[in-house]
Amino acid sequence: MKFIELNSLFRNAVILGIIIMSTQSCKKDPEVVPTLLKTSTAEINLGEIKTGVSSNFQLTSEGEGLVIYALSSNKDWLVISTPSGVVTDTSTISISVLLTAEDLQEGYNEAEISVSPTIDGVESEVQLIKVFGEFEKTMVKSDLDSKDLGVIKSSQNFNLSLSKLGSEDLSYVITTNANWLNFSKVEGELTSNESIEVTVNTDSLSYGLSEANITVQGLVNGEIWNEIIFPVKVFFDNTTSGVIEGHTLSKDETWSGEIILKGTVTVPLGLELLILPGTKITIESQSPGPQTSITAFGSLIANGSMEEIIEFVGVGNWKGIESYGGNIELSYAYINRAIYAVYISTLQDNATTSPTIHHLFFENGDLGISLSSRFEINVSHLSFKNVMSQNIQLNKVNKVNLSEIDFAEYRYGGTDMSFFTSDGVVVVKNSNFYEKDSAFQYDADLSKATNTSLKIQNSFNFKTAEGGNSNGNTTEITDAVDSKIEGIGCGFTDRY
Repeated sequence: MKFIELNSLFRNAVILGIIIMSTQSCKKDPEVVPTLLKTSTAEINLGEIKTGVSSNFQLTSEGEGLVIYALSSNKDWLVISTPSGVVTDTSTISISVLLTAEDLQEGYNEAEISVSPTIDGVESEVQLIKVFGEFEKTMVKSDLDSKDLGVIKSSQNFNLSLSKLGSEDLSYVITTNANWLNFSKVEGELTSNESIEVTVNTDSLSYGLSEANITVQGLVNGEIWNEIIFPVKVFFDNTTSGVIEGHTLSKDETWSGEIILKGTVTVPLGLELLILPGTKITIESQSPGPQTSITAFGSLIANGSMEEIIEFVGVGNWKGIESYGGNIELSYAYINRAIYAVYISTLQDNATTSPTIHHLFFENGDLGISLSSRFEINVSHLSFKNVMSQNIQLNKVNKVNLSEIDFAEYRYGGTDMSFFTSDGVVVVKNSNFYEKDSAFQYDADLSKATNTSLKIQNSFNFKTAEGGNSNGNTTEITDAVDSKIEGIGCGFTDRY
C-alpha cells in the first residue's frame, strides 16, 4: 500500500517538473529599446534680429545608451552656447546672434544647426534645425558723400547732417586726417538726426589745393557697425600783391602779380613764404638807409617757369635774398641790382635738406650767390652778367656740384668762383668761362681755401686757379672743350 502511494507521489512530481520546465521554455525575453537623441524642434524663428535676441531648444536622450552630441552652425552670426556635451536626460541649448558678423545680411537671414549624435561610440544620423529671422542694421548715415568748397580766401563753415537708421542704441565718432578741419562735436549718442558744424581753418592751410577725408563711424555696444568716408577739397587763395611793407610773417604768405616791397620781410622758422610763377617784385628802399632783404629762417619757395619768370629788381638799397637753415627752393628767377643777391646757409641745426637752386640769372650786383652747407649741394643753369665782385662764393661746404653754368662774359671785374673752404670738394661740369680783363681776375680763387679739391670737367676756357695747388688744394682739369658750349645757363638772358 505504501509502495503504491510513493509511486504516485513520484509520478506527480515528475509531471509537475515537466509542466514548470515547459512553462519556462515558452516565456519570451524582455524587448530591448534602442537609444535615441531627439530635438525639441526642427526650426526656430528669431523674429527681429537685434541686440539681446536669443532662443533655445532641447536635446532629449531616450534609452539606456551613452549619448554624446556635437553642434555646429553654417553661419558665423549664429552662436551656440554649448557646442558639445553628453545628454543624460534632457539638455537645454541656448543660441544667440553675433550682430557684427560679416555674413549677417540686411533683411532675411537663415542658418542651420547640425546636430551630430554619437550613441555608444557609434555616429548616428545628423539632424538639422533651421534658424531664421529679419535683420535691420543700425547705422549712421550722412547727407554728404563729398564736399568741394572751391576757391576760398578765408575760413569757411559747412554743416554735416547725421541720421540714424535702425532700432539699436547708436553712437558716433568723427575723425579726419587734416588739421585744417575742425568740428563742433566729434562724438555723441545719435537718436534721430544731428547737425555738426565743420570749419575749414585757413590758418592751417597753405596756398593751393588741399584735400582731406572725414570719417564717421557708427557704433553699437562699442563695436563699429558702419563707417562713412567722404572727401573734402578746397583751393586756398591767400595771395598778396601790391605794396608790401617790411614785416615778419605771422602765418604763411603767398605773393603773386606785381609787388612793391618797401622793407625787409622775415620768414620765421615754421612758416613759409611762397612766391608764385610770374611774380614781379620791385624792391624800393632808400639809400642811405637800412638795407632791404627777404630773410628766411623758415621756408622760402620761389619757383618760376620758363614761361613765367619770377623777377626781383632792386631800386635803391636792395641787399638780396637770405636763407638760414630753412627749406629754400629758387628757380627760374631774375635777380637784378642786389648787393648780395642770394646767400644760403644750411649749417644750422634746423636745416634738414639741401637747397634747390637752378635756372637763375644774376645781373648788376656785387655778389651773385654765396653757399654754405653741411649737405651736398647741386646747382645748375646759372647765368651771370655784370656781377662786380664774385659770381659764386663757396664758404663752408662739403661737396658742391656745379653744372651748366654760364659765367659773366661782360663785367666790371672780379672772380667767377671764390673759395673759403676747408676739406671741400667742388665739381664743375659743362660750363663756360671767359677771358679776364686783368691779372686780378680769376676763374677760381682758392687763395683762402685749404685742402679743397676743384675738378673742372668738360668745360670751356678755364685757365686761372689762384692758389689752386697750394695749402693742400688741388685743381684738376679734364676733357676741356675748345669752343663755347651752347644751350647752357638759365636760358632766358635774351629777355633782359
